[in-house]
Amino acid sequence: LFIPMPITVPMILNRLLVLSSGGIEQIDTNVFRSHVLLRTLDLQKNKLRQLPRGMPSGLEILHLGHNRIHSLQESPLEGLKKLRVLNLQNNQISTLRTNTLTLLQRLECLYLDGNQIKSIHGVPRLPLLSLLSMGSNRIASISSTFFSSLQLLKTLDLSSNRLTKVPHGLPRSLVHLNLDRNQIRSLRNRDMSQLHNLITLSVSSNRLVSVDGGLRLPNLSVSEASQATAGVKSAQQQTLHPACTEPTKTKSSIFGRKPMAVQL
Repeated sequence: LFIPMPITVPMILNRLLVLSSGGIEQIDTNVFRSHVLLRTLDLQKNKLRQLPRGMPSGLEILHLGHNRIHSLQESPLEGLKKLRVLNLQNNQISTLRTNTLTLLQRLECLYLDGNQIKSIHGVPRLPLLSLLSMGSNRIASISSTFFSSLQLLKTLDLSSNRLTKVPHGLPRSLVHLNLDRNQIRSLRNRDMSQLHNLITLSVSSNRLVSVDGGLRLPNLSVSEASQATAGVKSAQQQTLHPACTEPTKTKSSIFGRKPMAVQL
C-alpha cells in the first residue's frame, strides 16, 4: 500500500494520527505537509522498510514498531528536534549507528527491542535519554564508552541478548537494570560499584557462578539472580514520564517484585 499526497484524516486537534495495521509499504514525502501541529504519529504494524520522510518538525512521539525497517537513515530524523519517544520495536535493524540518533537531542525514551542488532557503533550523545530498551537482540558486547554521554539514563533493558558480562561503564544515574536471559557468569564490583542509585537489578536465567564479596549497591531493594523467570508488571513505569511507559506490551521482568535475596 502506497499513501500518496495529500492525505486528509480526521485528527483530534490535528495532534494525533494513527495509521497502524494498514499494510503500508511507502509514504509520500509530502503526506504530512499540512499537519504542522502533529505531535504523535503511530505507524505500527505496517510493512515499512525505511523511516518515513517529511515528518512534521513538531513531532514528539513516533511509533514505528512491527515494521520491516532494516536501518536508520539520518535524513528522515534531521528535522525532529522535539522528538521525545521513538519506538522501533520488532523491526529488522542489525547495526545500530549512534551518530544517527544523536540528531534527536530531546529524546527521552528509545525502544529497540526485538530487532537483530549484533553490533553498535559510536557513542549515542543523547543528554536527556532516561529509558533505553534493547531486549531480545543479538548483542554480545557493548563498548565501555557507549554510556559515557547518557548521564540521565534511569532504566536500561538488555534482557535476552548474548552478553557474557555486565557492560562496563554503566551510568551512575541507573535506577533499573534488566540483564535477564544472557550468558553472564559473574557480577563484579568493578563493573557495578558506581551504581549507587540502583534500586532494581535482574539477572535471571544467566550462567552465574560468582558474585564479588565486595559488591556494594546501597539502594538495591529488588534483586533476582535465580534461574526462574516470571511475568510481572514493570514498576519502572511509576517513576518515568507517562510517555515513557512500554508502548506495546507489558514487560516480563523483575520490576515490581518484593525484595528478595540474590540466589545463585
